[in-house]
Amino acid sequence: MSTSAPASGSRRTVKRHHLVEFIQFGLVGGSGFVVNMVTFIVLTKVFAAAPGTDHEVLFPLFLFDKNFRVYHLLSTIAFVIANIWNFELNRAWTFRKGGKSSRKRFSRYFLIGAAAQVVGLVIMSFLLHPNSPIALPRDVFDDSTGLRTAKYWAQLIQIIATMPVSFVLQKLWTFAAHEGPEDAAMPRSEQELAAPDVPPRPTPEPTARG
Repeated sequence: MSTSAPASGSRRTVKRHHLVEFIQFGLVGGSGFVVNMVTFIVLTKVFAAAPGTDHEVLFPLFLFDKNFRVYHLLSTIAFVIANIWNFELNRAWTFRKGGKSSRKRFSRYFLIGAAAQVVGLVIMSFLLHPNSPIALPRDVFDDSTGLRTAKYWAQLIQIIATMPVSFVLQKLWTFAAHEGPEDAAMPRSEQELAAPDVPPRPTPEPTARG
């Protein structure tokens, strides 16, 4: 019996599943992006009640001759909230076939997210530092309105810049299933349908005793 038809159907199922998975991850990431930005804006407005505090130095980074400022802290808080949001949605919806425990997967998810956040904070610092070659132009982003607030745009840019690598690492490491790539992508019922028909083993006849 030929197995080419089931194999072809299996490949189509895998491709369709990966496409759906990518779309779901994008939707979750989009919602996390909104959560991140809204949290950052709300925190910034809270600190804006005391003028200048969002740029205050919390502590110096001696090894790098830089400072960790309040807006870095606000960005990190927004990241933590959005990271938990994204993980729970991806675990429950996008990558629910993954085989690892929730604790282990969250550790990996948070580790990748934290690395992306560190890179994002560096990008943010360069965008907001007045002497940086890539600093946002202050004549445009003069903080006169919400749409012209430099910190909001710096936060938005750093999220977009770190998102693609984060997606790839989360897909390949955090939510990788224990099964093979095709089996991991397919629901169990479809795996059974795609499997080739294997005839049952014949039952050996009992030997006659003399």
